[in-house]
Amino acid sequence: MGARLIVVEPHYDDAVFSLAEFMASFEGDIRVLTVFGSAPPDGDAKKVDEVLMRQAEQSEAMAIVGASWFAGPLADGKWVTDRSDVEWVEAAAFISWHMADFQATHLLFPVGLVHEDHQNCAGLSSWIDRSYIKVGRTKFGRYEDLPYAVMYRWTYEAPNAVLEGPWQTNLALKRRAVACYASQIQTEDIERNVYVPERVWWQQ
Repeated sequence: MGARLIVVEPHYDDAVFSLAEFMASFEGDIRVLTVFGSAPPDGDAKKVDEVLMRQAEQSEAMAIVGASWFAGPLADGKWVTDRSDVEWVEAAAFISWHMADFQATHLLFPVGLVHEDHQNCAGLSSWIDRSYIKVGRTKFGRYEDLPYAVMYRWTYEAPNAVLEGPWQTNLALKRRAVACYASQIQTEDIERNVYVPERVWWQQ
């Protein structure tokens, strides 16, 4: 079996905004896990329709970057602000299950910038089953959250981590993938804050 990368993203669009060119250049299979990918528990029809629309956008974008994708168990933080530990355990179990099922050789989490969902998603890295990482079967890293890294002029500094990139190898492909997320795009911000070199740090 070849290389197998799991990218953990907070919302539909985050992996593409932050890593489209990196994923397109990755020599192996890719699985994207969207932690906050489910409809809220209140069953509101408009919210359900929004999630379905976002999932349709995700399918189109993933086809362009060459990845499969799976919806996580949690709803977007704009709809659910108070979560129990049980829900975080469920989200961590979702990621851990995919790590084992996919036999991931590489695992990427966001750095976790600015947005609370991004911060919580990044924090899940301490909740998952890290046995694969400890024995060296899975290479663990973090990616820079775009557009926030540019918007807030933030630089990631981590001990025992090595920067890979910056990646900017296929901007035309990234533009095609980003364009799939029409519901999320603000043209001016995208040009300035998303179409920039992508950065990944691998833990040593």
